[in-house]
Amino acid sequence: MAYVSPIFEVPPYLNPDARELLRLLKSQNKLLGIVCNTGITPGTELRRFLAMQGVGDYFDLMIFSDEVGIRKPDRRIFNMVARGLRVKPHEIVHIGDNLKSDAWGAKNAGLGAIHLSGSAGRDKMAESDPKSLVSLSRNLGNLKLERTAPDRAVASLAMVREAMRELENTC
Repeated sequence: MAYVSPIFEVPPYLNPDARELLRLLKSQNKLLGIVCNTGITPGTELRRFLAMQGVGDYFDLMIFSDEVGIRKPDRRIFNMVARGLRVKPHEIVHIGDNLKSDAWGAKNAGLGAIHLSGSAGRDKMAESDPKSLVSLSRNLGNLKLERTAPDRAVASLAMVREAMRELENTC
């Protein structure tokens, strides 16, 4: 499986704030899940990568598009998360860096949404190529920008804690 080995040869960027945020959320007894649109690398290998990075055990649920046959922003994949965590969609806050797939997808499925708008770890080269999967996934198509508005936007994962606190106080 030659297409799988690159993730281990040249590992993707793991946000330096990820471990601390995951540790903090787990210490608050939050249920944590991943819902991920996969590309070439299948979910089985992404699980292995996350385990090797020491963050896999933080998650109560991992859903990868190649395993369920549905991609974000389809509301059904977000509903799978709610069912898998045994909570109502409105009890979930989805954090993601893609306005269409993450913010609009989550909001359309009844979840809260925090948009990670910072550039750390983003593949600017892929985003600038209109034929790349990254660029295509970020294309809003017929969605208006205002329809993709998240509940909060943060420039870094370090800011998520405060954004979540603000959201909890508005409920």
